[in-house]
Amino acid sequence: SVSDKSLAQLEQFAGHKHFPEMVFSFTAKALAETRYLQCVPVATFAHSRPVNNVNFSPCGKFLLTASNDSTAKICELVDGQWQESAIVQHAGCVDNASFSPDGKYLATASDDSTCKIYGLVDGQWQEIASIEHSGWVNNASFSPDGNQLVTAAIDQIVKICGLVDGQWQEIAAIVHPDWVRNASFSPDGKQLVTACMDKTAKIYELVDGQWQKIGAIQHSDVVNDASFSPDGKHLVTASKDYTAKMCRLADGQWQEIAAIEHSGSVNNASFSPDGRHLVTTSDDGTAKIYRLVGGQWQEVAAIQHCASVDNARFSPDGKHLVTASFDGSAEIWGIVSGYWQQKGIIR
Repeated sequence: SVSDKSLAQLEQFAGHKHFPEMVFSFTAKALAETRYLQCVPVATFAHSRPVNNVNFSPCGKFLLTASNDSTAKICELVDGQWQESAIVQHAGCVDNASFSPDGKYLATASDDSTCKIYGLVDGQWQEIASIEHSGWVNNASFSPDGNQLVTAAIDQIVKICGLVDGQWQEIAAIVHPDWVRNASFSPDGKQLVTACMDKTAKIYELVDGQWQKIGAIQHSDVVNDASFSPDGKHLVTASKDYTAKMCRLADGQWQEIAAIEHSGSVNNASFSPDGRHLVTTSDDGTAKIYRLVGGQWQEVAAIQHCASVDNARFSPDGKHLVTASFDGSAEIWGIVSGYWQQKGIIR
């Protein structure tokens, strides 16, 4: 059974923006550890082609799937049952789909050169805007306040759209010299980082209403990913040149402070929600976990797979990590007495 102490620990996060995800994680953990209960599938959402990503809304009431079958499906929890409530139709693969932080909007990024924005109107999801590119859209990401959206596409353009008098409108466009694989806002929404095929990650800052380039992180091959830490003081890049680079904001300038080496392309790099840990994933079959100790990033664990590790994500409390690999398995790791240890394998 679940102890009163464990419930009390969960209760203290009741006001946290990720509390629904914490509840799901807590429940799954409890079911996995007990000898008397089994995890039973409660719903299946079918697509006719591979599913690229899945996201819960911040309130936990909606679930969003993005698929190569040219659709994103929105499912709703009604009276304890998951029901399909809407379908976002595209003319190409849907590579990415996510909710805004306030849960009022969602955005889909597709190979059909569009990003569609849906809004919750009178309890129904309705298309309210479409962002046009001249090449497939790799990524769409909301700002932390939910009032802006950035899209990255192979037409070499990053577009920033904002809510103007209740309407989503394009407010800025940043031209790049090559395809843009990813783009994301800093926690305060005042900076933006892009990952580009031209071997650089570019950092932009909002100055007097204009996005101005303030720095660039150079790699010797394509940059796959780039993201800010939760406090906005660090950022990390992941590249096909077998490295992830860590940078720190000092005196208003972004400075490279460390390079994480792999023996294959680095696919992804992301911070834990508390910003104390970092994970990198690579084609070399490893995921490496780093911890911030005395201002220095130190490797504290390496997770081994038999094939490329495509992605890794921390739990909302930062105490667990799950990896996804092309070897058909996912490993779950957790912090035990201050050390990262394997907790289970899903095959």
